Amino acid sequence: MILKNLFRSSKLPPLPHSLLAGDPFLSKVAAPVDFEADAKLLQNVVNMMQKIFLRDSLLPSLSAPLLGVSKRIIGFTLSQQLAEQYGSNARPYAPVFVVNPEMKPLNHSRTLIRETCPTLPGLSAQVPRWNCIRLSGSNEQQEPVILKLSFLEGAFVQRAVDHLDGILFTDKMDASTLVHDSFIESSSSS
Repeated sequence: MILKNLFRSSKLPPLPHSLLAGDPFLSKVAAPVDFEADAKLLQNVVNMMQKIFLRDSLLPSLSAPLLGVSKRIIGFTLSQQLAEQYGSNARPYAPVFVVNPEMKPLNHSRTLIRETCPTLPGLSAQVPRWNCIRLSGSNEQQEPVILKLSFLEGAFVQRAVDHLDGILFTDKMDASTLVHDSFIESSSSS
């Protein structure tokens, strides 16, 4: 199954202070968060992610490395706009933040999903993603988080966790599907 444009962001410019593909920082594995030593940094990253999610309602997930912070922090959300775009079963929810996340596939089924990323503005490609995953870690208050995520949420989280491991969607994509979004938009409107 191929889903089109799951990670398409709005026409806003790339994230403020977002790093772009090719920056060596993005290929580094992010360090675990030490809640005591990194308390202020953690709060700053969560606050910045909150602001970005408010600014771009079509952005489903973020990771600290995209913002230039080499720590294992992700955030994901499903805005009303995204929920409406992806079907009646999708229910919007506020941003969820997971610190030191660990992800495990719960089955061997994958779906090809057309993804974009703020590190490569305007480019998208099909990327295989697990259909169902288990996400564990802590929230920003150090409370345990264990979630079973599928379809939208699972794909959002897989992309964010990849960034923590220095992986961009281009590292996993089907290279023959890489395209600039202007070609998708012009072909779908003709």
